[in-house]
Amino acid sequence: MARALARNRALKKPRRLFRLLCVVAGVLLAVGYHYVYVPRAAFPSLTGSLSRETLRVGDRERTFAYYAPASLPSHPPLLIAFHGSGQTGASFRARTGYAFDRVADSTGFVLAYPDGFENHWNDCRRAASFSARALRVDDDIEHLQHAVTHFGERTGRLPASMAELSSAEGLHGTPVDPDGHPYKLTPQGRIELRTPDDFPFASRGLPPGYKPAPKLHALP
Repeated sequence: MARALARNRALKKPRRLFRLLCVVAGVLLAVGYHYVYVPRAAFPSLTGSLSRETLRVGDRERTFAYYAPASLPSHPPLLIAFHGSGQTGASFRARTGYAFDRVADSTGFVLAYPDGFENHWNDCRRAASFSARALRVDDDIEHLQHAVTHFGERTGRLPASMAELSSAEGLHGTPVDPDGHPYKLTPQGRIELRTPDDFPFASRGLPPGYKPAPKLHALP
């Protein structure tokens, strides 16, 4: 009896492995079919044209494209189409079959396709590790540090708290990071992150001598 049970268990393992391999192969085939064999939508007949522009924001250049139909009202609406992670405005436009362009033609609005930073947006997902998420942190820290400097120039001292800095400099409420944690104001007037390990790409707001916590990997 015991030998029969052991034999059955031994036979089940290859079967489970075979089923798992079939599932993985099916997923890979589906993905390959979508990206290789599914034909792209044909370029439609549109009344307007697409223009590309570059906009300088701080020390970074940002790119976007916009589509303007030939016939527009005097004050046309603007629709901003944000692409998904890993895409660009151009790839999003093509993968949606130029549907937004066709609606713009029939409805009468201007359509913008901005490009995310390194093909991503800071969409406030806590688990996201792409650098676009850290850009907001760097911008926040720079802005708050300028506020501290301005406060010191006006008063001859450092702000005693973040609340005093916010009130004196006209900030909106308590400044918080993308995770909702308030930024820290040190006695030396430095603006720092309370949880720097949550923002691996951040270059500002790190405590002096900060070293990222080692990441633990599960053993196979």
